[in-house]
Amino acid sequence: MDRYLIDLLLDQVHRGNKLGQTFITRAWIDMVTSFNARFRSHHDKDVLKNRYKHLRRQYNDIKSLLEHGGFLWDESREMIAAEDNVWDGYVKNHPDARQYRVKTCARLQQIVCYLWRRKFRWKIQSFGMQFRSLR
Repeated sequence: MDRYLIDLLLDQVHRGNKLGQTFITRAWIDMVTSFNARFRSHHDKDVLKNRYKHLRRQYNDIKSLLEHGGFLWDESREMIAAEDNVWDGYVKNHPDARQYRVKTCARLQQIVCYLWRRKFRWKIQSFGMQFRSLR
């Protein structure tokens, strides 16, 4: 479901229906209509907005991990990678980050670049890529 929502969000960005950090009302109406048709559901705008906020929180969590050092973005697996001792130390101080040890984050680069218009410098590592915000 999140992958489809990401497709809808990106489509609205390409259509010019996002001003700054805000999607225009027509964009939300279109996304809700498409989402409900695809999944035969009856969600309203608030449900999709909450998922959008969740994606934004996920981005912020991942950004914090990658800025911490020792963490890499594994593009082939679409997830954060690090040595076990790095994970253990970080999770000890940030228990909520435990989920990212095994969680995939589909299409993160597209989400970041198109939805939040961040520019990144990609650095190739031995088994993945690490990115850092230029802001």
